Amino acid sequence: MVVNGRWIFDEYVKSESVWHRHQQKPHSYSTALNTRVARAVANIAVPEPSGIKAIDPCCGIGTVLVEALSMGIDIVGSDKNPLILDGVRENIAYFGLSGKVTFTDIRDVTSHYDVAIIDLPYNLCCAITPE
Repeated sequence: MVVNGRWIFDEYVKSESVWHRHQQKPHSYSTALNTRVARAVANIAVPEPSGIKAIDPCCGIGTVLVEALSMGIDIVGSDKNPLILDGVRENIAYFGLSGKVTFTDIRDVTSHYDVAIIDLPYNLCCAITPE
């Protein structure tokens, strides 16, 4: 490629856009972040995952969790909607990842975390029923 009028050569390494595969998770949610945005948010929040403990306390269907876990980020999730938690856990396991997800209201989180990634639905109501 040309940079400042000079050619720069190096070894070409094709990267895999893992987030493309993550778009095909078993469960989705209408107010969930776009997979690409979720990955960018996780990368911005935790650019160097070593020694960082993160939480997504309003994890919804787990889009941020899947992306963060796939990037090696030590993250846990919680949500106050008990009907969504099985779908979150299934999404995480579907990609061969493992992570802790609990039924906890954001106001009841008491553990210490270095980073919180919070994407609230901002007045959007998503009524999930057992059906």
